[in-house]
Amino acid sequence: MAATELEAARNPMPPRIDTSAFDFSELDLSSLRQTLKLSAAPVVAFDQETIEESKELVSWHERGLVRFAADGPLDELHAAARTISRDGVVTATLGDIRTHAETIWLIGECESRWTRLPRQLERPAGQLIQSASVSASMIAGLIENRRNRDLRIDHDVGLTSAEQETILQSNSLAVILTDAPFAEGEAIAAADLLVKFISESNTAIDERRLRRAVLVNLTAHSNLAAVMLWARNQSLVDTLTELPPEIRIGSPHRKHLANEPPQVKLQIGGIDPGPELARCFLPSGRPGIHSAATTLRADGSVTLPLTKQCDTSLPMRLELLRSVIGGC
Repeated sequence: MAATELEAARNPMPPRIDTSAFDFSELDLSSLRQTLKLSAAPVVAFDQETIEESKELVSWHERGLVRFAADGPLDELHAAARTISRDGVVTATLGDIRTHAETIWLIGECESRWTRLPRQLERPAGQLIQSASVSASMIAGLIENRRNRDLRIDHDVGLTSAEQETILQSNSLAVILTDAPFAEGEAIAAADLLVKFISESNTAIDERRLRRAVLVNLTAHSNLAAVMLWARNQSLVDTLTELPPEIRIGSPHRKHLANEPPQVKLQIGGIDPGPELARCFLPSGRPGIHSAATTLRADGSVTLPLTKQCDTSLPMRLELLRSVIGGC
């Protein structure tokens, strides 16, 4: 995935509208808004926005120039974030988990966004358990068994007997949430129960030892979420709209492997997905390849520098977005 994105940035496809390629010099970007019939405040979806880009985007959002597209169903996005902010949770960094966790339970679909995460978390001294999603009944069953100190195994919860026993008996458990971690329609209940399970799992084993459990909620847009909190003291999730995106920054992301991403009117940068997924495509420079930038790791704990790799004559992607929507 990284090699494909890097190649597309170094040797971008030409700009096009529908199936007709054109030269940048042939297009008045300020007229593209009318050509594509963009709304007054276009709904914009993002791919790995940097901290610097996030500052501009939050400012534009505050002025009513853009709206932010939800990267999945809002109930799923709200569930974990709101439960954690309301009830609190014991958490950790990915480095802490990699070093200290006896058992890591990875929940959700991570192949389309965090492809290397399972391999990075594996190590000889610990055990990695993966679940595509969890239901409220699964977590409720684990809580009941933990409270009763009775390892009665439910074979219909999506975990093997050995995995359930490992989770319940682990003295150092880390639960990591990635994309779509909860069963459809059960996000709110499952998130509440999962936070409760983590809380109740932090108990004394004996007078000298503690059982520890932590929860890490990986977010796709940690930069934008962080800047929204810094600048406006507001949760990013509360600003999202479920309206389909009109403009996509970067390559399309398949939120669920069974579903294709929605078609947009304009894609800026990334890999040209063709007219079926983007009516218009504009190649652009990308932070971390054509310019230096800064980003937060997905767990929100570490700021990482992105260095410039090569030069480009193309405008950067937010520069193009500014030209298209105007007023910035």
